Amino acid sequence: MLRLGAACIGAGAGVISQNSLARVVVPVHTPADLVLGWYRDAAAPRARVFQAQARALVSVLKDNCDGRLSREAVRRQWRETTTAWEHLSAVATGPLITRRSLRQIDFSPTRPALIERAILSQPAGEMGMARVGAPAKGLPALEWLLWARPNVPQTLACAYAREVAMDVQREAEALSAEWSNLADRSPDAWSETEVKAAVEELVNQWIGAVERLRWAQMEKPLRSGTPQALPRQLSGSTAESWQAHWAAIVGLARARNEPPATGAGLVSFELYLRGRGLDDLANRWATVVDTADTRVRAANPKIPSTVMDAAGALAELKRLAEAELAPTLDVRLGFSDADGD
Repeated sequence: MLRLGAACIGAGAGVISQNSLARVVVPVHTPADLVLGWYRDAAAPRARVFQAQARALVSVLKDNCDGRLSREAVRRQWRETTTAWEHLSAVATGPLITRRSLRQIDFSPTRPALIERAILSQPAGEMGMARVGAPAKGLPALEWLLWARPNVPQTLACAYAREVAMDVQREAEALSAEWSNLADRSPDAWSETEVKAAVEELVNQWIGAVERLRWAQMEKPLRSGTPQALPRQLSGSTAESWQAHWAAIVGLARARNEPPATGAGLVSFELYLRGRGLDDLANRWATVVDTADTRVRAANPKIPSTVMDAAGALAELKRLAEAELAPTLDVRLGFSDADGD
């Protein structure tokens, strides 16, 4: 089934513009299209990218520890791996929740004293790293090792950094495999109950992603007077981290390019609303998303007022999602144990 829906002006790159495409044919998408499009066309491909970047991080750390590669090269790869992780994990659904991957890979705050203790214990392999607490491993621990601690090849600290990277790689490989299995699952294999649960998870986790970006990553550190608690502060990658998280959030919120055919492609919340004939809500939704897009893109950790402006726009987006998007999708709002990791 198809209907004509008005496209809206978008601020982000690739968003459909009302000026260039005043009216488009919008398919009527089902809840299954929404969640399966997310699995196939967003989560699974991002998991594969993260897996590849995690492998590359292990490789460059090996060369660094052997004295063949500079610390700066490892830092560059850490940034690439971390960005891939943030694209995948910002909206944490499916295996990211069941495996508690955010806790394993991105526990914050990291604990330098525990890292130093782990270095001395010389853990090796999967079993050895299983005995190391989450605050002493994952990408934040590598950030501390690469930016806060002297880098000396062929030392216990360098060997531990490699073990941490290999631990991240193992989790990346497991995530990629599980996401591939979900993405490859036939639509006919999903029961109505499973689809409803998956849609509820997706919407709730999307709202949770907006709130984490707004509060934990932007507003809370500034209001509490602890700017050092901003994400990726040691590596100077705070703004990049915000943008990676926002890219995952806005990609599910707003229409981009031509609307996908039914059963194919990522279905944004906006396109889902338009396909249902809810153009008034879709127009208001697009306006609020675009305002947030403009302000998040302009957020500069060195200029607190720009960060607070972004946080305010994200708060408005969250309110609209809770008040109107969730009820429209027949989603009960809840709280996942992954939200606080």
